[in-house]
Amino acid sequence: MTALCNPSRSYLFTHETPCAECEVVNDLLLGRGVTMDESLLLGLAHHPQGWEPRDIAALPVAIDNGSDEPSFTWVLQLVDGRWAAVRGWHDYTGWDCQSGLRTEWYATEDDAMRTLVDWERDAVEAARARASGTAPAPPVAHARETGGEAVPGGGGTEGGAAPP
Repeated sequence: MTALCNPSRSYLFTHETPCAECEVVNDLLLGRGVTMDESLLLGLAHHPQGWEPRDIAALPVAIDNGSDEPSFTWVLQLVDGRWAAVRGWHDYTGWDCQSGLRTEWYATEDDAMRTLVDWERDAVEAARARASGTAPAPPVAHARETGGEAVPGGGGTEGGAAPP
């Protein structure tokens, strides 16, 4: 790889004629095409949390809200047995500008999973459905199958579903 060109801004590399090496670096810096694992590494590089990527024993949940200014959630277990929900965000420029990351500690995976908000739970359910090859039933179809219970465990017809 040739030496990178001079940065035109504090974090982006450019040439008069853009080169492939600069585009790869810029993609990483801006978070374009970056995997969730890479995003966690970049977030930790800019916002150290007192633990390192090598400390991760399990990473059962990695969620990206998919917007131009993404929010991320990772549920992970460290080699010492602790569980964490790690939440981060950055603006459209990537992790090195406007961004944040925080780690919340829990005793068990279930405790960490209980902290997920609606959009995070929806993403986990969708990922599990894709992995199992099944899609979750929409609330009205579920209500018909369960005799009027629109939300599993909900005990009623939430969402406007009527009993069959």
